[in-house]
Amino acid sequence: YKDVLVAFLELEKKVFKWYGRALPWCYLREQARKWDEQPSHGGCSKLISKTTENMQRSMYTLSEQEGGVPKIFMEAQSNAKQNGRPTLPANLVQGTNEDDDDVVEVIIPSSDSLENRSCAKKQKAEEREIVEIL
Repeated sequence: YKDVLVAFLELEKKVFKWYGRALPWCYLREQARKWDEQPSHGGCSKLISKTTENMQRSMYTLSEQEGGVPKIFMEAQSNAKQNGRPTLPANLVQGTNEDDDDVVEVIIPSSDSLENRSCAKKQKAEEREIVEIL
C-alpha cells in the first residue's frame, strides 16, 4: 500500500509543478471521493494505482492531451461544472493563494496556422487561439 501511495504522491507533485493546482483539482477531488468510498485498504490501493496509471498515460501520451493538457483534467472540470460542483478549491476562488502556478494558459494553434505551417518562414507570427480554463 505504501509503494502505491508514494508513486501517486510523486506523480501528483509533477502534476502540480507542470499544470498548477487549479487545473487538476477537479480530477483529483473526484478520485479522492472514490477512494473514500472503498471499504478496505486493498480496494483503495487498487484505485490509487489505477489513478496513477491514468494520470501517467494522460501526461505522457499526446493522444490523451488537448493543447498539451491532459484531457482527463479538462473533462473532470467540465463534469463538475455541469453538475454544479466547485471547479476550484476555496483558497483559489477567494484569491487567498498568491501562487502564480495556479494560472494555466493553454495555447492551441488555429487550424489556419496548422495548414500554413510550410509558410511559417514568411509569417512573422502564427495565429493562435487562446483557451482559458477556469
